[in-house]
Amino acid sequence: MRPMSARMTADPVLIVIAGPTGVGKTAVALALARRMPAEVVSADSRTVYRGMDIGTAKPSVADRETVPHHLIDVADPGEVFTLADYQQRATAAIDGIRGRGRVPLLVGGTGLYIRAVVDGLAIPAAGPDWALRARLEEEERLGGAGTLHRRLVEVDPASGARIHPRNVRRSPRCSGARAGAGRRGATPLPDARRNARVGAPRTGRVVAP
Repeated sequence: MRPMSARMTADPVLIVIAGPTGVGKTAVALALARRMPAEVVSADSRTVYRGMDIGTAKPSVADRETVPHHLIDVADPGEVFTLADYQQRATAAIDGIRGRGRVPLLVGGTGLYIRAVVDGLAIPAAGPDWALRARLEEEERLGGAGTLHRRLVEVDPASGARIHPRNVRRSPRCSGARAGAGRRGATPLPDARRNARVGAPRTGRVVAP
């Protein structure tokens, strides 16, 4: 059985259960919720969409009736749901859970969603520019693999070092953020603001049952 990673902050409490689809994250979350007053905040870029139930391991209706779940079925498939949308709604859900005296469980496999909450990523206010992204992807196709990554390294060496040269999803996204917003892609907030949001994290391991 593949391991999942878990992360717990000191104060205020936030438990993160992360791992790939089908590893048993929901089962662990439900087991924890039986031991403490908790609610689940989903961190999955597919289960936010209504109707996407096959192949996503979306928690069942029975599971959601047993333990309150948030950020599931909140957008239509044809609707643009951005990282900024997720961060805003997830943060509001976590604040509400804490306000009710309960423990938020951030559960999912979309690492960028988790980072947006835990690390407090500063996300560009501008929405996605689909025309710009299509143009950049066409430049990558015509110029050959790595064209956009080379450009990204020139304008944003830090992002270029993190992203693999053949990552055709993130290179256009970061290049587009630079071209469209005149700034780098999502970056962490300064330490003082980030720590004020989630506290200093402790890490551990959880293995699916």
